[in-house]
Amino acid sequence: MLVLDLGVFNRSPHKVSAREAGVWTCVWVGLALCFTAVYYWMGVETGLEWTTGYLIEKALSY
Repeated sequence: MLVLDLGVFNRSPHKVSAREAGVWTCVWVGLALCFTAVYYWMGVETGLEWTTGYLIEKALSY
């Protein structure tokens, strides 16, 4: 995902607007929610573990 983000979507350096940052945040959180659905399908405990880990990482990144 990092290669896709940096190599395809953000090839040229530019000033990131608040709108662009918000859109990309929604994209990445939406992708995380898709993974959450897959993990819940594998089992509720596994889904909760993954979701908890994701939320902790997201909170620490701010």
